[in-house]
Amino acid sequence: MRLLDLAMDGLGTNEAALIEFLCARPPARVRKAKAKWEARHDKSLIDRLDSELSGDFQNLCLTLLKGNRFNGEEDTRTVEDCDMDAATEAADHLHNKGAGQWGTNEEAFIELLCACSPVQNKAIALAYENKYEKSLAGAIKSEFSSVFEPNLRIALLALLMDPYDWYAYRLKKAFKGFGTDDKAVCRILGCADKKDALKIAEAWEKKYGKPLRAMIKSECSGDYKRLAIAWCTVPDELEAPNEPIELPSEEEEDATELIEDEEEAAEPEPEVPAAEEPTEKDDPEAAPPEGNTIPVAYPVYPSPYYRIPGANLPMGHPVLGGLVWALQQEYLADAGAIVGEWWDGLDKSMLTAAGTSPEAFEAWFLQVEGQVRANPYVINSLRQQWGV
Repeated sequence: MRLLDLAMDGLGTNEAALIEFLCARPPARVRKAKAKWEARHDKSLIDRLDSELSGDFQNLCLTLLKGNRFNGEEDTRTVEDCDMDAATEAADHLHNKGAGQWGTNEEAFIELLCACSPVQNKAIALAYENKYEKSLAGAIKSEFSSVFEPNLRIALLALLMDPYDWYAYRLKKAFKGFGTDDKAVCRILGCADKKDALKIAEAWEKKYGKPLRAMIKSECSGDYKRLAIAWCTVPDELEAPNEPIELPSEEEEDATELIEDEEEAAEPEPEVPAAEEPTEKDDPEAAPPEGNTIPVAYPVYPSPYYRIPGANLPMGHPVLGGLVWALQQEYLADAGAIVGEWWDGLDKSMLTAAGTSPEAFEAWFLQVEGQVRANPYVINSLRQQWGV
């Protein structure tokens, strides 16, 4: 439930949290979380996602939200126990709808992979690799764009993996590079119950060869570090009340170094919006803003030193939020020439105060509008990149 709240709070959706919730949660838990969310907000979650998302990623999310995926918790088989003839038939179907034809039938991939459990999808991936001498993950990366369909591509790859392996992989991405994506770490570990947190830690150690607590120790600090280590290492006291509990000490083993190949390093990220925890819920049924009012997703500027190239504005700036809203209204909601009206009504002093000229910004956003006009679904990617 909490992960779903994080995905839906604020203006727009957090696609990273949404993928983690829908692709790595058992269908029964998806249905329960959906019911609780709707009871709390007195709104339809399907209607909310239908209004916030678009294209094939919207189709995938709405399909998984129904909770009709084969129950992975009850599917205790291994890949060797699966019907490999059926898996080969499914692999043939995906090949014929992807690499085996001109263009890609996205709906075929969504329909099949969203219906199968993680074990079944692993069997299909094995059959695909054996027959076509290419991994199914590699085929998805070839067929689905990392520029125009990044969230759909990441979600399909998540469906091929064991849920705990996927969470371990997402933690690895959060730890890599300069600095740590603390929001992703907190979201993945904090939204997992005790049993799932321990399984994530077990999957991490199995995949990367050293304990998760070693990576947390090297990348995190203070009470946050000790709580994260305790949550993914200390057993649940309620399950064994008489067993002694050893708290994690400061003297842990050396941190593991994460090594990525070039393909993995280039894998796109479902970026997390820059807004902090919102103070109120957005109402998707509310009327759009009028006049000079610019909708802002609780702007928080991650760093005054990082500015969006071309726009010369910091991430999360309210002008970027207004531009995204105007683009959505004109090119996704067919509400008329909203972009021009937004620009005419914009207080240009907001641009000069931020250190950019209105003329330079206008030239930049007209180029952006041209890209959106050619492919409206790029708006979601722009919103993520701009932190609004």
